[in-house]
Amino acid sequence: NGTFAEFLAAIEAASGQDLGDWARAWLLTTGRDTLRVEADGVGAVLARVSPAAYPSCRPHVLDVGVYAADAPPQVTRARVEGDRTDLPELRIGGVNRIVLPNSSDLTWASVDFDEATLGALPGRLGELTDPLVRSVCWQALDDGVARGVVDPRIYFDAVARSWPLETHPALFANVADDSLVMLSRFIPDEVRPAMRADLAQTAATVVEKEPAGSPRATIAARVIARTSTDESLLRSWLTAGPPWLRDDTDFHWMVVGNLAALGVLNESELAAAEAADPTVSGHLA
Repeated sequence: NGTFAEFLAAIEAASGQDLGDWARAWLLTTGRDTLRVEADGVGAVLARVSPAAYPSCRPHVLDVGVYAADAPPQVTRARVEGDRTDLPELRIGGVNRIVLPNSSDLTWASVDFDEATLGALPGRLGELTDPLVRSVCWQALDDGVARGVVDPRIYFDAVARSWPLETHPALFANVADDSLVMLSRFIPDEVRPAMRADLAQTAATVVEKEPAGSPRATIAARVIARTSTDESLLRSWLTAGPPWLRDDTDFHWMVVGNLAALGVLNESELAAAEAADPTVSGHLA
């Protein structure tokens, strides 16, 4: 096995470039930079902030996109060498505009949205035509909640208004999974039941519109099984759930687990569910 120094020497020899500064910034310093666009009505600046605990000067090459409801997308390539980079070609304006640093996902960094973008995103995210741009938006919202800079209510507003419009299969599935994680980790106990019910209702609108048995309908039904607070619906699904999922034991256990978490299953009902599925999966459930 080679050492890091030997690896670096090899790629320097192959590229003909001194990569010492790049390696110190990108490979030997932990943490992520945060990128945001600041506009003053005259011009725009891309601000780069490195973690206070791990200062660095990482170079970035990235695209900055402006997506307005009444204008074609505007994308500008930026090369970042310092903490502030002028964007003289970028014009920020238009109706319900979204400003997105790293819109093409060319670099590794956190993205902070400006207030106008946060206000427009929930209703417009699903309208953006480029799935890569939507992916960067969804990830930045998710990451922003985790970092404490985005109100989780904004994230769930985006889920309610834009997730049903999401056409990319992987994005549709990822947002569903991330929403479930968000509910369990970042929503206060006192408001979680109401937000669970709202997410289940959003998923129900997807099930109603999609063909029975389709991947989207299945993903949405699983979200309902795990988040619904409607005891009568969940109990009906124990015996007569969506037709294409009636023999799906994992789906059955999602329903059982939710009913148990709601505190509406007694010990005999739980024992009966366990007895009905003697498999390892049933035992672990």
